[in-house]
Amino acid sequence: YGPQVQYYNLPRVRRLVRQAGLRPVAWQGLGFLTGGPLAWLEDHEAYYRLNLTLGRWFARFARDLVCAAEKPAES
Repeated sequence: YGPQVQYYNLPRVRRLVRQAGLRPVAWQGLGFLTGGPLAWLEDHEAYYRLNLTLGRWFARFARDLVCAAEKPAES
C-alpha cells in the first residue's frame, strides 16, 4: 500500500460526525507551534498547556483535531 493523505477541515469533520449519528460534545485542536526551531520546547509542561489552550480556542486552525462525541439516547 502506498501512503495516504487525507485532509479534513472542521466543517467536514462536523458533517462526518453527524452523518455517523453522533453528537459532538467537545473539540480539541492539537499541534500548534510544533516542530522546527520550537521543537525543543515540546518537552515542557507550560508549552504543552499553551498548545492545549490554543487548541480549545482555535480548533479550526490546528494541525490535528480531536472530537469527543456521543451517541444520542434512543427515544
